[in-house]
Amino acid sequence: MPAYRPVPVAHIYQPARSPMQGGLARRNEWVLEFEPWARSDREPLMGWRTSEDPFASIQRLRFPDRQSAIAFAERQGWHYVAHDPPARRIHPKSYADNFRYDLAEAILRSQQAQDAGATIGVERAGQSAAARQSSDARQAS
Repeated sequence: MPAYRPVPVAHIYQPARSPMQGGLARRNEWVLEFEPWARSDREPLMGWRTSEDPFASIQRLRFPDRQSAIAFAERQGWHYVAHDPPARRIHPKSYADNFRYDLAEAILRSQQAQDAGATIGVERAGQSAAARQSSDARQAS
């Protein structure tokens, strides 16, 4: 590695769990990953992606715990940023919540439906009265 180029900053973090899985496997895994050091270009003849980044080949280094990742980065002389693990949020749920019936919400919906029906009934009554008046006017003439 050339001495005139600085080493990119390494980020040490605990990766997020896949949204498709809810298990606790691989929860204690830590990753060391470098920031992109140079932008990648497209080689004009073949279309391959090229880069001057010597750390591009190091995708992700996996460690069993945070301390071993930090020790490895310090042994290599790399600057690093160790991120705190994400807070695990537990949403208390029960199977019965799937079938819960919220009575207050149901009453509010029924009142809204009744109010909408009463408004439609008033409009129909107004139309029929207007229709009656026009038919009465036609009969008188």
